[in-house]
Amino acid sequence: MKNKRYLFISFLCLLLLTSCASITEYPETRKVSQTDSLHGIAVEDPYRWLEDFTSEEVEEWVELQNGLSQKYLTKNRYRKRIKENLESIWVSNSKSIPQIKGEHIFYFFNEGNWQQSKLMKQECDTCLPEVMIDPNTFSVDGTVSLSNLSISPNGKFIAYSISDGGSDWKTWKVLEVETNRVLEDSVKWTKFSSGNWESDNSGFYYQKYPEPKEVALSEINRSPKLYFHKIGTSQEEDLLIYERPDKPNWSWDVQVSEDGLYRILSIGEGTDDSNRLYIKFVNDISFTPVVAELEATYIFLGSKGTDLWFFTNKNSPNGKIVKLKVNENKSFLWEDVISEASFSISGFSLINNKFVIEYLVDSLSKVDFFNLNG
Repeated sequence: MKNKRYLFISFLCLLLLTSCASITEYPETRKVSQTDSLHGIAVEDPYRWLEDFTSEEVEEWVELQNGLSQKYLTKNRYRKRIKENLESIWVSNSKSIPQIKGEHIFYFFNEGNWQQSKLMKQECDTCLPEVMIDPNTFSVDGTVSLSNLSISPNGKFIAYSISDGGSDWKTWKVLEVETNRVLEDSVKWTKFSSGNWESDNSGFYYQKYPEPKEVALSEINRSPKLYFHKIGTSQEEDLLIYERPDKPNWSWDVQVSEDGLYRILSIGEGTDDSNRLYIKFVNDISFTPVVAELEATYIFLGSKGTDLWFFTNKNSPNGKIVKLKVNENKSFLWEDVISEASFSISGFSLINNKFVIEYLVDSLSKVDFFNLNG
């Protein structure tokens, strides 16, 4: 019995030594004395120095961390099996919902093994597709990606933005569809911008932040301006559409009605989901406030004559569709078109004078169709 006890103790010691030898040694992360007072509460932040990700010390720390993780991942015996399983799932064709612009059909396509989908164009349903934009050629290592894309109403131009290394900073380019040629247009220092086109296809609107004076990646998002870029001109010639120096936290997005009568300006503030709503009439110089405060979310769907339709969640958490009637004296009248239902709206579109509304019903999607009167 005594020998068994010693044998058991020896086994435990050996097991302990083995486990100690396999303990991972993590790179040292130093702490600093940093305390912020938030609403009267002292909050310590000893790793604040890691936020300066352009410093040599942080770059060295990241390199050590990546080295540690790769050392573990490359030795994982399940790595190859997981990789093969994922590749077998990915290798399948995928095609986005097509959109018709002018005489062309555009859609994204991926064979399954491409890192980024390609933008394709067809002239008809049975015509052979043509590659318009292949983001996989933007860089050798795949770090430059296609971010946003906006096709002109007549389908003759494609404005698209590219991002380097996942940065929020975007540079917009313009592709001429007929020649499949990238024009000399270049719009820099944009963030969170949609690039919506003017109804006459002459150019697009974008949101530009001040050009960073030092480190671009750490620049604070403040005081953006709304510009219009005319195709074939330099960015220095772009027209300033709207700015509010007194409201540095405001941000902009503008849409143009198909008939060109209205420019609908959505004004956000910080991370709030609500937005203000301004409208500029075709012959007016300035925008007219319609919703002056952050009371709800308003998303423009389309218009017909003096009627403009929006999705909103004002006094309706599940969402509804409303109509904004523009009177002759440029006053406005709101009217519910599709009232709030017992289930929340998860998607909405106005297509060929019909509303396509997607509801979320018991975790499943249910699609209903409505005419312009609801």
